[in-house]
Amino acid sequence: MQKPAITEVAIKKEGRFWAVKTDGKLLAVVLYRKGAEAVQQLLQRLAGLPVTAEAEATVIKDPKARPPGRKAASPTPSPSLPRRNPTARRGSR
Repeated sequence: MQKPAITEVAIKKEGRFWAVKTDGKLLAVVLYRKGAEAVQQLLQRLAGLPVTAEAEATVIKDPKARPPGRKAASPTPSPSLPRRNPTARRGSR
């Protein structure tokens, strides 16, 4: 059985979501652009198509890596809350 050849993999913003289309037919709907680009890149590699530059650029090599120019959030001290007396009884009179 011969596999149908994929000639084009495209992503397009459709309302709140991203559509991944192969040869103009809807294949997947994803919530995030990076997810759509990851699916696009995978399909392009499986089909033997050249991987698009924008899909290649958004592949996350290290999940903990931050984009250039973004700093880690500094921890903010939590407000001090009054301590509860563990021996005090609640609601009993």
